[in-house]
Amino acid sequence: MANSNLMDFIGSGGGLQLSMSGVYDTARFIEASQADLQVIKDLYAPITVLDASVSGAGNSATSMVFDPVNNFIYIYGGYNGATQSDTLIKYDITTGTKTVISTALTGTARHLHTMVFDSTNNLLYIYGGHNGTAPLDDLVKYDLTAGTATVISATATGTVRYTSGMVFDDTNNLLYIYGGNNGTAYINDLVKYDITVAVATTVNTALLTTARGHHSMAFDSTNNLLYIYGGYDTAEINELVKYDITGAVVSVINTATLATARRGCGMAFDSSKNSLLIYGGISGSAFYDTLYLYDLTNNTTKLLDPTFTGINRSNCGFSLDSTNNLIYVYGGDGVTISDDLTKNDLTKILEIADAKLIIPRIK
Repeated sequence: MANSNLMDFIGSGGGLQLSMSGVYDTARFIEASQADLQVIKDLYAPITVLDASVSGAGNSATSMVFDPVNNFIYIYGGYNGATQSDTLIKYDITTGTKTVISTALTGTARHLHTMVFDSTNNLLYIYGGHNGTAPLDDLVKYDLTAGTATVISATATGTVRYTSGMVFDDTNNLLYIYGGNNGTAYINDLVKYDITVAVATTVNTALLTTARGHHSMAFDSTNNLLYIYGGYDTAEINELVKYDITGAVVSVINTATLATARRGCGMAFDSSKNSLLIYGGISGSAFYDTLYLYDLTNNTTKLLDPTFTGINRSNCGFSLDSTNNLIYVYGGDGVTISDDLTKNDLTKILEIADAKLIIPRIK
């Protein structure tokens, strides 16, 4: 099967099919094994390494966002195994070039923070994290057009925290910040920060059944829904929760979402499929390179790829380009700290995951 001259790849609505030249019975199909799928993946090449060393050193517990207007990636902060970072890097996907915008963006190096992008106004919002000595509670706005950083609030939520989650509601100019660790304990509050009037409101002091940090968050802007997956309290968590912001209703969607409970995953909401893409993470001392698709309509989990990037990792940058069906992954913890930026073709990944192998039968 390693001879690609014998193979034809056929893209179809039913997924990718692999056929072999020769006389065979087309009625005989089997599900492709994982080894078969790896051969297909190697030939189909759904992953591209854009840069093997973006920062020049490993970078974990960083934050990454995608700018769909200009086709840029922004990476801020993180930890290289020795020190925290206050560096902002821009990676131009179109030209394949990177630019260090600032090595002292906020004035405080940090990791385990959160960052979101306002595409309408070309702004970054950076919240909290840990400076290596203590947790933070500052909210910083960086104007990418003007090249200026502004501390909106030094005490944005009233509680210092790291390993929290944050999403941006661009329609209402709101930030939602949930959970994290204040240095001594995990937190269970959901805070709404109104950027227009610079006011924080605690929406719920005990949003979920247990406090947590190291969780993943995604936002469905059309239906005004928050999704929270996994995390850690006294152990890794495997539940997926939906919070209806309009109705102020919490719903536990699944308590056994993935094959294993985990923390430090990347997660993005895909509106075209009404699904969540959940990547990587760690459980105990085991790191993962798995990509899952959680179908929110049918409440089903599908493993798309057990070796998505070729490196097991957690606490990495993870962004979805929903227009072009591309996933970007950067850095993260693992056996070593990674520094690679990869582009992954989700269309191809989905086709490979649905692949059937036609078994030849010589007549």
